[in-house]
Amino acid sequence: TPIFVTWYAPYFCKTQLKDVEMKSLSIGRQVFSFPETLTFLDVQMVVHHRGADRSVSVKKVIWHEPLTTARQEQARLSLSGVSLQYAPLALENAEIKFQVSFPGRQIRKVEGILGARRITLGTYHFENAVARIRGADKKIQVSNIAADAYGGGIEGQVSIEDITKPSFVVWLEGQDLSAEALKMVNEFLFSRVQGRGRATVRLV
Repeated sequence: TPIFVTWYAPYFCKTQLKDVEMKSLSIGRQVFSFPETLTFLDVQMVVHHRGADRSVSVKKVIWHEPLTTARQEQARLSLSGVSLQYAPLALENAEIKFQVSFPGRQIRKVEGILGARRITLGTYHFENAVARIRGADKKIQVSNIAADAYGGGIEGQVSIEDITKPSFVVWLEGQDLSAEALKMVNEFLFSRVQGRGRATVRLV
């Protein structure tokens, strides 16, 4: 199975994500348990996208009912201990559960949930984040975002029109944010703000 996966993953990137090149993929160990669960441990991957290498590491990948779901042209996966470096985005110690539909060997739909101990977006960071993920073709929407940030909390959503291009819309609303904590991120922008407050941000 590791031989098949390490062959198929680069093939998948080449045929379905045409501007993504998988440079390396390694699987530390695999475990098959009955009735039908396949687990990969210590997965390391490096992909090349838009002139830069992006690294992904996953402590555990659980493929639920691989034979049954493959016949239905679906896959149910649970990932834990995910670390991702994809500037300006970085994930630390994330957990992701999702289901993929791939009729005709083409990914058409993705649905799942995400939880992460820490998310970094440029110079900003968020802790204890949760969100719901939905995707169709090349479009992805990350909704129901909730996280701790700068002494308060944020909610919002992110819409990506095409995952192969850096085009997205971000909407965030912060509650009870600490001005002192925000000054550490951008002193020029928040130098005249005091106390605690709320904010709404929309980035395109």
